[in-house]
Amino acid sequence: MAETGPVKPEPPNYEIGWKRTKEIEIEKPVGYEIMDFLDKLLELMDREYGSTELPEKVGEIVAERTREEAAVLRDEEKVER
Repeated sequence: MAETGPVKPEPPNYEIGWKRTKEIEIEKPVGYEIMDFLDKLLELMDREYGSTELPEKVGEIVAERTREEAAVLRDEEKVER
């Protein structure tokens, strides 16, 4: 025998109309990683430190990581040589 009690209604759709129809691009542009590394380096360079050792070391790390990322993009033929 089927129960004939109150039935819970569907919850209302609170989404804004454009969110359901407009496609949102989440793909990062080519070279985004390099740009991000350099932006972070500039932020660190703007700060004042007691010595130059830390910014120097960070600069070396960022430069190496940027070279690696550029090589990956070049190998994938996403950028020109």
